[in-house]
Amino acid sequence: MTEKKPWHGVLVATALPFNDDLSVDYDSFAEHVAWLAENGCDGVAPNGSLGEYQNLTEAERAQVVKTAVEAAPEGFAVMPGVSAYGAMEARHWAEQAAEAGADCVMLLPPNTYRANPEQVKHHFAEVAKAGLPIVGYNNPIDTKVDLIPSLIAEIHEAGHMVGVKEFSGDPRRIYEIRELALGQEMSGLEGWRYPYQSVLVDESTGDVMGMWKQIADATRPDGSHYEVHGFGGSWFRYGGDWQWSWQRDFFDFGNVSALFMEMIQDGALSAGMHKRIERATADRRPAGWYPLGSPPVALW
Repeated sequence: MTEKKPWHGVLVATALPFNDDLSVDYDSFAEHVAWLAENGCDGVAPNGSLGEYQNLTEAERAQVVKTAVEAAPEGFAVMPGVSAYGAMEARHWAEQAAEAGADCVMLLPPNTYRANPEQVKHHFAEVAKAGLPIVGYNNPIDTKVDLIPSLIAEIHEAGHMVGVKEFSGDPRRIYEIRELALGQEMSGLEGWRYPYQSVLVDESTGDVMGMWKQIADATRPDGSHYEVHGFGGSWFRYGGDWQWSWQRDFFDFGNVSALFMEMIQDGALSAGMHKRIERATADRRPAGWYPLGSPPVALW
């Protein structure tokens, strides 16, 4: 069975039903969550602005999350909004969501003042201590704080954001965020060269296979460059209109590991590569990484 991240797919920002006396109608809300699951949605995001969390008591806000979790069938994600005026209160709501069994949370930046980038990063870092994956919510129209793509990249690189609900109204942001995410995949490999040794083209399928070497910019005392023995490669599929529909890279992991161990022992591994290794061992996977059996292209 393909593994899917709980923040992937169609997650519905749920409205919240009330009784005539303005108490929360939890039964109708539970029925609504179940109906969304039965009709093909992937999850719900309760306690957002559409869910009127600002008007709820603390007990009501907590019960909304519990109700959603209890009504959600297996595999149906619950991503509560945990936004609050400050980081400590938002962390409290993230901890409550974790205790209730939520899969991840959605978080606005602090919104009682125009927070600067360092304050925004601290805000997300504090809420991340609750232990649930965080999907950022960028709504600068209401919050007056803009999660610009470069700031999103910094928060993601620190391990404090796994995705973003982009609501700035500028569709170009999506492309910039995507480019930054793909760029992070190469973080630590700046200066490395990949000279192609051979390229194979299958015109009938649009497949292109290129074999390359991996050569570091760092050199040994004798002047030779650190180089991975053997070949790596890139497999492309042409998608039309002068674009690739996908790319798949592969390399000789054994030889790569041996070279990295040599470079570590020689003190030749860059600070960026040390950080990359630290991120990988902390299980913060880079963009483009997929669990075994769940790639976006079945052919892989």
